[in-house]
Amino acid sequence: MTRAGATSCCVVLAALAVPSQVRADDASTSPAGASAPLTVPDIPALTALGSTASDIDRPGSTSEIGAAVSNLYKGGTVQSGIAIEINLRAFGLGKDWTFLEYQRDWWRRALSQSAISIGTASSANAMDMSVTDIRTALGARVVLWDESDPLLDESYADAAGHARSACRDRPVTEKPACEKAAYDTYAAEMAHWKAPRWNGRGAFVGLAAIEAFRGGALKEHDFEASRVWAAGGLGIGDSFHAAAGITWVAADHAADDVTVAARLRYGNARFRGTLDGAYFVLARGEAAKGKAGVGFEFRLTPSTWLTATAAAEVGASDSPDIIDLLSSIKWGTSEKPSW
Repeated sequence: MTRAGATSCCVVLAALAVPSQVRADDASTSPAGASAPLTVPDIPALTALGSTASDIDRPGSTSEIGAAVSNLYKGGTVQSGIAIEINLRAFGLGKDWTFLEYQRDWWRRALSQSAISIGTASSANAMDMSVTDIRTALGARVVLWDESDPLLDESYADAAGHARSACRDRPVTEKPACEKAAYDTYAAEMAHWKAPRWNGRGAFVGLAAIEAFRGGALKEHDFEASRVWAAGGLGIGDSFHAAAGITWVAADHAADDVTVAARLRYGNARFRGTLDGAYFVLARGEAAKGKAGVGFEFRLTPSTWLTATAAAEVGASDSPDIIDLLSSIKWGTSEKPSW
């Protein structure tokens, strides 16, 4: 494998090497609900703001980063509704790394898969309802380890090399489709090829800080809150996965929130059943001490998962009410499993 070829395969498939053991795009997919710290968010800045965005700007070069960031401040005010995710590769990091270097060094993989995020959202000023504040969050998602990364499988190098060789003489416009077809065919024929473990090890950290700009003015701002998510998981045999996590929220003029959680999951590549629990170590609200829940996920198609969860508060009363548990059942579909 040439250096150029190895580098290109890393760049092309880096987007597929998404951490999957201890993650969820929406905390509601966790049986323990939005408080569960096992959901290190994909885009911490937006999660910290409690915001969603259908159009997220993902610049691929330093010039594109500059253009994206320039949209944050226009007409003398901070703009609302901005969502930006910047992978460190956009700064040129790792573009000359070989495939073997990526496989060998965990820090190269961590840098390749981690990203910085920026988000803005408008909200009414707490002291003056006639003023609209622009809440701005800066976040980071750090992938410390991800055993489900398909690039760690050595047979991937064989399949990717075969695909490039088979399509070497094709026109540039035809190469992507040709290489994908050759790659899929080769991988299917290789006896030693295997998909990444559904219950592999993983360790992830998310960080975010929120600043509120009064009326969108740069010179009038106050710190609102900071958030930290951390989670890790490991596989037990072929059928079980255990995980633990913690979140910490520090807000201005308020007590900290600290929540810990644990999860045990049984399943395989098509089905997962979950027992989930979260305990509020330090919480501003004293009504409930935690949550416990159950859930399952079933793969209907390669890109569609059916999900169901139910959760109940614990600690506020002697025991969870089974009626409350059953009434909290939520059904839905997702493009991917929650972790």
